[in-house]
Amino acid sequence: IMYFPKQAIFLTVILLDIVFSFSLLISCLWAVGSCYTVPCYEGSGLDMLWSVHSGDGFQMVIIALVAFLHGFFVLHVLFRQAYNGQTYGIMLAYTMCLIILMLVACIDTAQDDIMLEELEEHLNGGYFYERSDSCQEMTETACNEEGDYCYYENGVCMRRMVINDSLRRTFKAISTLAGFALTAQSFLFMFLGVWKEDIEQAFLSNAPRAKANKTTAKNQTIMGAYEDSANYH
Repeated sequence: IMYFPKQAIFLTVILLDIVFSFSLLISCLWAVGSCYTVPCYEGSGLDMLWSVHSGDGFQMVIIALVAFLHGFFVLHVLFRQAYNGQTYGIMLAYTMCLIILMLVACIDTAQDDIMLEELEEHLNGGYFYERSDSCQEMTETACNEEGDYCYYENGVCMRRMVINDSLRRTFKAISTLAGFALTAQSFLFMFLGVWKEDIEQAFLSNAPRAKANKTTAKNQTIMGAYEDSANYH
């Protein structure tokens, strides 16, 4: 393991990035497949339009997973392997691309949160209606007994829905966590750029010492085995 100046700052930022990214990944997995309304729209196309469908969910989860793995990659490059300029450049590029992805994720989910909040103040009192086979076949009495899911009006029993407040809070959490991860990654990118020469110098100065320690340990092992053999004879 190589040690270099300000390593405590790097470790703190990287660990914060990992914690935020892991929380982000869990929140994204929770949101996948959720509907914007309770109950969900049933109509073809509307069920995808009014939900976090598999395409959007896959995009959210992949971005969060890439962000989560990024922290371990940086830990490996800085603390587990010898200095390599090409690998260091890849790490910088990886971090920069991730900053852009986190910015997009933060803005996109914040927009979804605002959209659901405004839809809650819909002119129909926050309710949305859909002609549904499951409700339409009911009589007025059966429709009224169904409760919140079906609503009888003008001789028709329709499906009545409200905004999924749980999903709205999840979008808010995703946006907040993406913002925190974006902040940690931005500081990390800045530190990697500003302190690049210090890190490189620390690696190069520690390399001979690490090699010498490894050789000494190997010689001690060989001598120990030789002494054990001599004592045996």
